[in-house]
Amino acid sequence: MEVSAEITPIGFTEHYMSEGVYTRVLHIKEGDFAIGALHLTTHMSILLKGKVTISIDGESRTMEAPHIFEALAGSRKIAVAHTDVQIMNIIPTELKDIEEIEKAVIDKTVPDNISQLLEPLKLLKGA
Repeated sequence: MEVSAEITPIGFTEHYMSEGVYTRVLHIKEGDFAIGALHLTTHMSILLKGKVTISIDGESRTMEAPHIFEALAGSRKIAVAHTDVQIMNIIPTELKDIEEIEKAVIDKTVPDNISQLLEPLKLLKGA
């Protein structure tokens, strides 16, 4: 298994590679927003630690760890962490390079409807 890590705008991300699967763990600090990329493939997500409200395509739900959910292809997640949070994404792929994987499974462009996607979370941050 290959392991790496990086600091990102939303916190700290760990990367794990194994045969046919890429796994990443996102660390989000309490009170921070995380705006995810548009997912081009379906994958599993596991809330390992903490409490978070996630808006998936404008529909919000609050989750507490441990919690497992499916991230469907075509969806975009926006989250606000109520506590320090760790979310694991398990993505099927034969690719081994993180940049290549991201090009194949996500679209990082900012959506035209970002305001609409953030609307359900605005009350949580007092915006």
